[in-house]
Amino acid sequence: MVEAADGGSPSLKNTVNVEVTIINVNEHAPAFIPPNGAYACSLPEDSALNAVCDQTIVATDADHEGEEVSYRLLGGNGLFEIDAITGIVVTAGLLDRELKVSF
Repeated sequence: MVEAADGGSPSLKNTVNVEVTIINVNEHAPAFIPPNGAYACSLPEDSALNAVCDQTIVATDADHEGEEVSYRLLGGNGLFEIDAITGIVVTAGLLDRELKVSF
């Protein structure tokens, strides 16, 4: 509650209720599950386009429990894509083990 008073004689006063809303600050980076962020997937080199990697990437954010975390793939030479919402990794190009064994 806040009170305002004027400088008159006699002094007049009035009060008002004030509601303060605390806004969450983004203090925590998303955390991968498992905590070490180690994911591995094996695919045959003759995998079709959009072949699904058998591990889904999962992360949570302590600042925004229950809200979605978005994903973006860095690297992979355009041979893989990740769904920004689900964390599912799929092939986006043809794999050739003789050219590259792992990414």
